[in-house]
Amino acid sequence: MRSFWKVSEKSHDGDSSTYFDSDEAGFREIAEIFKVVTEDLGQSVVLFDADDLMAKPEQVMAAFCEAVGLAPNDEMTTWKAEMPEAWKKWPGWHDDAAKSTGFVKAAPRSGPQKVEDPLPDVVAKAIEDW
Repeated sequence: MRSFWKVSEKSHDGDSSTYFDSDEAGFREIAEIFKVVTEDLGQSVVLFDADDLMAKPEQVMAAFCEAVGLAPNDEMTTWKAEMPEAWKKWPGWHDDAAKSTGFVKAAPRSGPQKVEDPLPDVVAKAIEDW
């Protein structure tokens, strides 16, 4: 959520979003998916940590696939760098993803970490609602 807010504050050459809309954050959709999986289908939700995925993509995806009954394949962790046509209407938003060819472990942070400012009320409210 914080990253969505940060991106909404910045404009890439004036072509990207400069606003935050909690309806675009996806909480309603995630809550609906959670309900369908847990209540309607009676299944457990499978979660994994993004840091773990970045550090050990093959292992995390193999565990995920086992949990959901899929066969793992290399295309889940490596891909061709490209900018899909659908992403072009939001310049700047997908640049790093378009250049990527797989998951990359994040560089370790050094020194004391800056405590970020509290989330603006509109962001905090969106989190509470969902």
